[in-house]
Amino acid sequence: MAEIKTTGIVIKKTDLGEADRLLTVLSSDLGKVKVVGKGIRRPKAKLSAWLDMFRYNHLTLAKGKTFYIATGAQTEELLLKEGMDWDRLAVGYYLCELLDKNVEEHQELPGLFELLRESLMDLGQGEVSELLIRASFELKFLELLGVSPELERCVVTEAELNVEQQYFFSMRMGGVVSQEGIHRDDFARQVGVNEIKMMRVLRQYPVTAVAKIKVESEVIEKTALCISDFVAHVLEARTKSMKVSEAIA
Repeated sequence: MAEIKTTGIVIKKTDLGEADRLLTVLSSDLGKVKVVGKGIRRPKAKLSAWLDMFRYNHLTLAKGKTFYIATGAQTEELLLKEGMDWDRLAVGYYLCELLDKNVEEHQELPGLFELLRESLMDLGQGEVSELLIRASFELKFLELLGVSPELERCVVTEAELNVEQQYFFSMRMGGVVSQEGIHRDDFARQVGVNEIKMMRVLRQYPVTAVAKIKVESEVIEKTALCISDFVAHVLEARTKSMKVSEAIA
């Protein structure tokens, strides 16, 4: 069998048979793929330590009948480490689960691999709030999927936003709604101009740059909640990881 060289991050793992493991890998050039790690659940298995969650790996794969088969792996970087803060680790699982549920195998989404790698790396370094990292990933991910919320103008009147007005965020209509358009969605939640601005910069800039902006914690919390609720609505599911994280909080 011809060998394929790639880099990838394991985003899900499932036991297979007595000693194998089925891995879902986000590859830098193959997209999302399924990879079998043969015998890696056995004690002292050669590839066991390398084929684990949150590792940025150089991989050697062989094409099997149904799945790729891992024949070699070497870790370039361990993005999240054991024993780290649970809230940050839970966000890491959430990002991987969100991606796995909403990306098809081999689907081309340029920039997705780097988005995940950088988000996990930021989580692991611990210098940026996990709320900001989660919100930043969600907004950029939605944009890659083509379902990003409208943040520049009212989705009803199409008028550009004015700092003097009161605004709302409509999950159903897909973005910001002005006072003039609020009659179209009685369940839209009120949002401040600062929350709207925060969503804009999180979508456009690296989260490490956004973290340097002095913003009240209440604005960050409201922004993150608004985005996560929109993600749950537009993608029609709350991941198991997010439910666990919310229960602990």
